[in-house]
Amino acid sequence: MKLPSLPQSSWPYTRACYVTAGLAIVALVVLTMLSPNASASSQYHFTSVTTNILRITIIIPIAIAWLFGVRGATAFKAYAGMINGSPEASAINLIANGLLLTVLFFVVSGLIGSLLPFYRHSAGYEALIVLHDHVGSLFSLAVFYVLYRGSDRLHRVTRFQTWTRNSAWILVAFAIFAIAFVLLFTSYRATSSAGGSPNSLTYISSNILLITLIAPYLAGWFMGIITCINISRFAGQVKGKLYRQALHNLVRGLWTVIILSMAIQIITFASRYLAGMSLAGVLLLLYALLVLYALGFLFVREGAKKLAQLEIIP
Repeated sequence: MKLPSLPQSSWPYTRACYVTAGLAIVALVVLTMLSPNASASSQYHFTSVTTNILRITIIIPIAIAWLFGVRGATAFKAYAGMINGSPEASAINLIANGLLLTVLFFVVSGLIGSLLPFYRHSAGYEALIVLHDHVGSLFSLAVFYVLYRGSDRLHRVTRFQTWTRNSAWILVAFAIFAIAFVLLFTSYRATSSAGGSPNSLTYISSNILLITLIAPYLAGWFMGIITCINISRFAGQVKGKLYRQALHNLVRGLWTVIILSMAIQIITFASRYLAGMSLAGVLLLLYALLVLYALGFLFVREGAKKLAQLEIIP
C-alpha cells in the first residue's frame, strides 16, 4: 500500500524551512568555491580546475543530505500538528522540535566551518576556532536535551520502564565508549600545521576542554541514548503494528544521528592521523558520513509517513 503524502498545511513553516535550506546551500556553494584554503591543492598537486571539481563533488552530497534532513524533520513536525490535542501531542511536538534543531545544528556547523578559512590569517582566528568547537558542543547538548524531554513526556501517555537489563547493557557500552573517547582526547597532541586541521586543543589545555567541550558532548549523547530507549519502550507498549513500526523508524533515525555526531567528533580530534590518507580514502570517509546523515532522516521521514497513514486512513 502506498503511504499518503503528509499535508504541508498541518505545519505552515515547511516551505520556509526549504527556502532557508536553499539559501544555506547557496551560501555553502559560494563560500566553498571562493575558499582561500588551498592545503588540499598543494598536498595533492591539483590544478584550480581539478580543485573546483572536487569541491563540487563535496557540495552536492552535503546539499542532498541537508535536504533529506529538512524533509524528515518537517514531516515529523507536520505529523505533530496532525495529532494536536491528543495525549502524546506535546511529546511528539518536542521530539519534532529536536529534529528541526538537529538539522539546524548540522547546517550552521557546516556554514561556520566554511567561513573559517577566510579568517585563517586574521588576529581573531584562534578565537573563532575555539568558538566554533564550543558552539557545536553546546548546540548538540541543547538538541539532545529537547529530544530527551519529548521522549520523557511519553511516560504520561503510557507507563513503561526505561531501565531494564537491555538498557543497562547499552549504557555499559556507552560508558566504555566514553572512557575510550576521553582517553583519545587527552592523548591527542594538537597541531596547527598542514598535517592536521587546528581545533580547540591547539590553543587550550585538554584539562579545561574536558569540562567545557567534552562533558557537554557526552551529556548530550547520553540523553540521546535515553531518548532512543524511551521511544523504543513506548513503541513496545502501544497498540498497532503500523504505529510500532513508525516509532521504530524514528528510533533508527535517532540512533543514526547519534552515531554520526560521535563519528564527527572522533574524526575531528584524530584529524592529524587522517592527514596521510589518500584522497580516495578521505572522500570515501566524507561520503560515508553524509550517507549516514541522510539515512537517519530517511528513517525519520518514513516513520512520519506511517504515522500520518494512521491519521488519514480510518
